[in-house]
Order: sequence, then structure tokens, then C-alpha cells
Amino acid sequence: MAITKIMNIGAGKKGKITNHLKHALDYIMNESKTESGVLVGGWNCVPKFAFEQMVGTKELYGKMGGRQGYHFVISCPPGEGTPEQLLELMREFAQKFLGDDFEAVYSIHSDKEHCHGHLVFNSVNMDTGKKYEYKKGDWKHQIQPITNRLCEKYGLSIMPAEYSKHPVNMNRKQWEKERSWGEFIEDDVKYCRGVAGDYEHFLYLLEELGYVLKQGAHLAIKADKMRRFRRLDTISEEFSNENLQEFFEKGRYQYESPGVLTPDVKYLPKPKNSYQQKFYGKIYRMRVVEKCRFQYNSAQYKEDLERMHMLQEEYLFLCRKDVKNIMDIAGIIGLAKYDLERLTEKQKSLYLDRAEFKRKLTRNHGWDSIISTEPEYRKKLDDIKLEKKRLQKEIKIGNRCLKEVLYVGLFVPESVEIGNVYDVKVPKKPWYLRKEEKKVLDEKRNGKVNVAESKDCSEFANWSVDDSCEPITDNKEQTYIVDNVEEVAITEEVVLVLEDSYEIPDNKSEMLGNVDESVEAEDYTKAVTREIYESMTDKEKAEWIGIDSNDMLVSIKQFHEKLKSIGITYQYISDETEEYCRLEEAIKKNSEPSWYYRNQDKRR
Repeated sequence: MAITKIMNIGAGKKGKITNHLKHALDYIMNESKTESGVLVGGWNCVPKFAFEQMVGTKELYGKMGGRQGYHFVISCPPGEGTPEQLLELMREFAQKFLGDDFEAVYSIHSDKEHCHGHLVFNSVNMDTGKKYEYKKGDWKHQIQPITNRLCEKYGLSIMPAEYSKHPVNMNRKQWEKERSWGEFIEDDVKYCRGVAGDYEHFLYLLEELGYVLKQGAHLAIKADKMRRFRRLDTISEEFSNENLQEFFEKGRYQYESPGVLTPDVKYLPKPKNSYQQKFYGKIYRMRVVEKCRFQYNSAQYKEDLERMHMLQEEYLFLCRKDVKNIMDIAGIIGLAKYDLERLTEKQKSLYLDRAEFKRKLTRNHGWDSIISTEPEYRKKLDDIKLEKKRLQKEIKIGNRCLKEVLYVGLFVPESVEIGNVYDVKVPKKPWYLRKEEKKVLDEKRNGKVNVAESKDCSEFANWSVDDSCEPITDNKEQTYIVDNVEEVAITEEVVLVLEDSYEIPDNKSEMLGNVDESVEAEDYTKAVTREIYESMTDKEKAEWIGIDSNDMLVSIKQFHEKLKSIGITYQYISDETEEYCRLEEAIKKNSEPSWYYRNQDKRR
């Protein structure tokens, strides 16, 4: 990133008052640094006569004293920008910052590993005779923003935006916090890429982890606690759109274990009291987050997860010291500080005694005694230093324990097992992203697979779909197994039900084939399977379940039983409740829109 540094050029105390200005101009125009003067330019003056012109301006307005000029340095990291690019950048900087008011000389030094530009300008304004006055905040709000705009123009990296008033920008601490996301995001992206079936599934898994995606020429990612989107190809080139697409197209699947930052709780000592339990509880909850990372959107817990090594250290400190409450910690810190002061005094005394001992023996030429006693002296000194370091660490950990935020708003069901945190339940690709599956089903619906129009099922004996259809014969009924087709028993009333649409047709006969119109709605509902249920709209789901907003208890019980009958169970009660509430809202909104909108304020 290019950063602008500012130095003022004061008046010389000995000899000529303009000596420092002369030396600064000579330095930035040094031919050995500027490729024989090629990388030098002037603004409102000729570089060769710049010093004389600047002094002439000072004499014209009688401003020879005080600050003689200002020296700016614009530095780039190694490998960024060419000398020619930077020379043009310096020229534009002088144009935008100085305008027609000040004489200046700029140059590029290419003698070091990183190119950097220099600009020296006169402190006296050519037109008004007033001196340039630097005010607090000019660098943040005026100088560095110009540098950053020019860097963006020439494709150079930009410095953290602590200089700008724009609300999207950040101070240094915030910027460093943003950069710390890189390794965390890289682990998540690698894992999702390794377990995803295709590119769309990969994007879906990232969203399930709690990231917001922005797609375009580059794939960018952002978590809730990030201020800006981060391009994945800036983290690693293998995460560019082209490389990701190639990864899935060529089938180069490789397993990536999920990143785990929490300690294994089975190796930690059990808490002995309620205070230790709070620390242990936070470690346990964070481990649940990593085990069920897709269910809990683990990206939002990034800061807590990265502090797990510190939290573990604090918890072991509490167990080792048998801490029961905050007062115990305060007592441990106080005792450690007392011992630290005592050891410091002992160390000082040891230094003084050794110095006196060496002075006495030096006068008497007792060099042998000095050499022979040196190992013993060094051992005593090292023991004191080691003990001081231990006490300082103890004080530091104790203070962290007092400041630790132990609250984690996380509901953990009793059924969650966190023995193997690397065994993560990965969500399957949702139905609305199954493009290829839907395409196959559309082909079947358009005539490649036809529903029987006769009660006689013998004609299906040789029927096959993708050479994978196996008839199973029985005296009373026949069952056919077809790829991507739901297994349904064929009775005298219902011939065959195919999962050939993501929407339930209003006309049942359209879906069930040529079926007797006397078939009751009850028979229709029996044909709904888990796959068909997941393809329904919320309104259709609510109607199939029979949700009645006037009798909530009965509806909830029916909702639970219906879903269980088609093999849908929820690991977390909150997820089941959320699903029910959404279906209830859908039935109310569609059946009684006036009631729905009339009660919005009350619901809030």
C-alpha cells in the first residue's frame, strides 16, 4: 500500500538559513538514486534551478525565516508499481495538492528494493506570499486521500482508510481486524469447496455459514462483523471464479477437514464450582458451534473462536489455582505483584553485590575468582528472571479472567454430541438449486416418461428409465423403482405417482395420470413424500398439514406428526417452531390478507 509521510524542513542554525532546503533538494535529485536524473521532475519550477527560484520567492515576500519547505515521501511495498508509474503519480500528486501556488521538485528513488517517491516544495506561496500552514487532520482528510485515489487509478494497493471522513472507511485498528479475517475465511472456503457437489452448492454452503456473497467478475464475501466485502481471489488465487469453476467441472474433488479452534473438552479437567463452570460452558458452546457450524452460522462467532486458546489458558489457570470466585483472582493477582516487587529488589541487590565484588577483585588482580564465580551468579540471576516472568504471566491471565465476557447467546439442545467435532453435518443442496435434477424431471414430464392410463400394470414389465428400472412383482400390488422417481405402490386405484414437478398441480388427475375422479382427497395426501413436500410453497404445505390458526395446539401437534410421517425431523426445537410460524403466516396472509395487514402493528 502507498503511504505518504510528511517532514518539515526547518531553518539552518549555522551558516545559511536555507542550507536544509538545499540539502533536501540535492538528496531527492541524487543521480545515483534517480537513474542519472531521468526520474526527476519539477512543478512550477525547473528542477536544475529550483533552489534559486524558491529562495527568490522567499526574498520577494520577505519570508526568509522559519520553515523553509516541506518534504513528502510516498512509499510502495516491494514489487508494486514501476518507476515510470510512480513518477507520473508524483506529478499528479503535486498538481492536485499544490496547484499553481507552490514550487516543487519530485523524484523517484529506484536504488532500493521498493520504489518510493520524494517531493520537496517551498513553504512560501508564489502568488500570495503566505506560508503553507499544516493543520492537524490535513494528512487524514486531504493528503493521504489524494495518494489513495491516485493509487487506485494506477492499480496499486490502498492504505487502510483511517484518513477519510467517508463512513465506509476504518481506522487502523478496524482495518487490522478486517485483515485478520483472511485465514478464517480461507479455511471455510476450502472446507465448503471440498464437501460441495458443485459450484452452486458451494455458494449455498458459504451462505449457510453466515457469509453474504457478492458475485460478478470476482466472487466477494462478507460476514456480519466485517465492514467491507473481501474478494476471494485476493486471499488465494485458487479461489478465483475461473479456478473454482474448473475445480468442479474437472471433478478434482479433495476432502478438506473443517478448521477447528476449540480445545477438546474431554481432555480438560471438570469444573469444580459455578465460577469455573462459566468458563467451561463457553468453551463447550464454541465447540458446539464448530460441530454444527452450518446450523449456527459459525462466521458470526469468529472472534470468540479465535480467542479459544486464551480462554483455555484462563480456564486451566482457574483449575490450577482452585479459584472459586472473583475475590480469589484478586487475591492471586495481589500476591503475585508482591512477590514480583520482592524479586525485583533481590535482582537489584544481586547486581550491586556483583559489581562491588568485581571492583574489589579487579584492584587485587583476582581475575580467577571473578571467572570461577560467574556461573553461580548467572544461575541465580536466571532463576530470578524466570520466576519474574512466571509471575507476570500469572498477573496477565488473572486480569484477563476478570475482563472475560462469558455470555454466549446460544441454545444447545441436549441431543447434540460433540465427541468428533470434525464430523460435521453438511446441508444438502436445496431443491431450488437442483437445476440438473429439475431438467431431468422436465424431460420426463414432457413425454419421455408417461404415466399409465390403464389399470392393467403388465405393460410396465419391460419399462426402464436410464436402464435402472426394476419391477417387483406381487399378487396384490406392484412396486417400481426408478432413478429420481419416488417409489410408490401401484394399487387398483392409483397406478403410479412420479416426482415430475416441483409444483403441486391444482388438478390432481394431471399429476396422478388417468385416475378415477372418485379418488378422495385423503388418497391424494397420502402420496405426498418428503421430496414433494420440500418442493411445495408455504401455502400448499400449510393446506396439506391442515394448519388452523384458531386452534394452535392441535395444529402444532398435527404439524409435528405429518412431518414425522414423511421422514422430516428437526434437530433443534427452534427450527421446528420457526417452520411452523412461517407456514401459519402464509395461510393467514393468503386467506385473510386484510386481517394480516390490520394486525401488523400489534404483532410488532
